[in-house]
Amino acid sequence: MRFKKSSWLAIFAIVIAVWFTVALFWLHDTQLSPAGEQLLELSDKRPTTQEQRNAYAYLFGIGAAADQQPLEVGQRYFAQVPNSTTLDTEQGATASFPELPNTLSLPESELFCGLHKAACLTSIEKAKASEIATLLQENDLLMQRVNEFNRFKSYKTITQPAANEPIPIYQYLFKGYRLLQLEMLIQHQEQPSQALQHAINLLQHLRHFLAQQDTLIGKLVYTKVLHDQLDIISLMLRNHSEPIEPFPLLSHEEKSLAIPCAREFSGFYHLLVEIKAKSLASFHKDILSGEAENIKNLAFFKPVMTANAMVPNTQYLTDLSLLPVHDFAAKLAHETQPEKPKVAPFRNYIGNVLLDIAGPDWTLYVSKIMALDARISLFNQIYADQLSTKELSNPFDLQLAVTRQDDQICLALPDQLKSVRNCILTRKSDR
Repeated sequence: MRFKKSSWLAIFAIVIAVWFTVALFWLHDTQLSPAGEQLLELSDKRPTTQEQRNAYAYLFGIGAAADQQPLEVGQRYFAQVPNSTTLDTEQGATASFPELPNTLSLPESELFCGLHKAACLTSIEKAKASEIATLLQENDLLMQRVNEFNRFKSYKTITQPAANEPIPIYQYLFKGYRLLQLEMLIQHQEQPSQALQHAINLLQHLRHFLAQQDTLIGKLVYTKVLHDQLDIISLMLRNHSEPIEPFPLLSHEEKSLAIPCAREFSGFYHLLVEIKAKSLASFHKDILSGEAENIKNLAFFKPVMTANAMVPNTQYLTDLSLLPVHDFAAKLAHETQPEKPKVAPFRNYIGNVLLDIAGPDWTLYVSKIMALDARISLFNQIYADQLSTKELSNPFDLQLAVTRQDDQICLALPDQLKSVRNCILTRKSDR
């Protein structure tokens, strides 16, 4: 039986239509989920005040040369930043940024050691007053700048979330705060009550800044400085016999990773979309030149589908950061963490590769904040409630022990939290 020419044409048309339909299906991406839209709204649509812009600019200029003003240097820096990368304008995921204007030398000394180590606390406690005084005098300018930065009441990151957005040189804050802590210890030798109050005031100020941190690194920086400040206050209280007022446990705003998580999601989402857009723009050129890279990106990469797969993990981490310490430890112990997301393994092969790449261990970051909350609880039991070692309770789990280790009282940790800070220096009279 012979087919007529018209029959062949009909079959050919059907084949083309089927191929075209399959191609459209293969290339089709989805829409961003409502939850994903909420994350973008939380991250990108945050108006800034002049004080917040000044605080962020000052932080970027804090390492400026001695003959320059940090705020002016920071403002000049952001004047060079493309308009598309500020919070008040549209997104620019891969814009280039100028070099950071940091020329002030960072101080070096063994007194900048990690306070989480018992040997560091001992070395600071036994350091000669003349040695500390010399260090403070040599770095008076950095201390002045950190004190001036502390006067800002409101702070916000003013750049859009992006893979290459500039990050402040937080080492200036780390070392500046350590210098202030050492100054308080010197003052404590002659004016213990005033020095202790200054230390408590700084703790409260640091907590105010912790609550305003909207990036992951900012949250971790202030968490670490607060851990250190708690140790400095413990050093001051070692010879005190009177109880002090307890410190409040961390608030919802201090613990929350909602905005940092949303910013991470937003930066990832906009980068994916921009990669796809550049691939589409280069499609015709690649067809003519025979290059396959951008063609492959179009065929095997769905940016919105990939971003949607990230939403559950982002929400999980946000919820995790808001739990009480005990519930957080129980959740890690008894619940399986979400698996790495995958979606449309063939149509979105490249997206799944990106999703599978090992990113930061967000659970560890949440743990560091939870450990700060737990240490505040332990501090209160020792220095406010003045409980004996046998009477102390472990905020991670009432079944876990609280033990003395030399000059410190330490919380036994759940298996999932072995790398966080868990001890508080105790009174000399309690040995």
